[in-house]
Amino acid sequence: MTTVRNELLGVSLDGRHRLERWLGGGGSEDFFLTSHLGRRAALKLIPEIPSEAEEQLERWRRAAALSHPNLLPLLDFGRAEEGGRRFLFAVFELPDETLSSALEHGPLDEAESRDTWNAAVEGLRYIHSRGLVHGAVDLEHIVAVGSTIKLASDTLREPSPSYTASDDFRAP
Repeated sequence: MTTVRNELLGVSLDGRHRLERWLGGGGSEDFFLTSHLGRRAALKLIPEIPSEAEEQLERWRRAAALSHPNLLPLLDFGRAEEGGRRFLFAVFELPDETLSSALEHGPLDEAESRDTWNAAVEGLRYIHSRGLVHGAVDLEHIVAVGSTIKLASDTLREPSPSYTASDDFRAP
């Protein structure tokens, strides 16, 4: 999506979310800096796959209805078309840092490790109590917003025989 990424900088998706700066990504997803209701936010952009679009939008509908201090809120989501290409997008509170980037500065001390673990577990308990699984508990999906540790919510989904709530706790 590298050329798509460059072509979309400065574009206003759905007339509401201007893609200000590329934040990162990989595979078929890209994250951009945007604004939502006057606040900085992160926008996840994926190509629309017609056979999967409704299922993805339903996942995001469910995620947007959730509210917990240790879960990154999903603020908006939808479809957009730009340059003849169709995309799905989701807008989230902008994290200050991922656990991965925090560890680049050195290991967490004992209290930070405990606080991070406890916040992630509380977020997972909440998600699981709502009949969902996280599906991607890793260093990139544990984030900080100010001093609050949160789980990213872009990967939430229904459990399946191949991925259950227990798998969230066994994630690498």
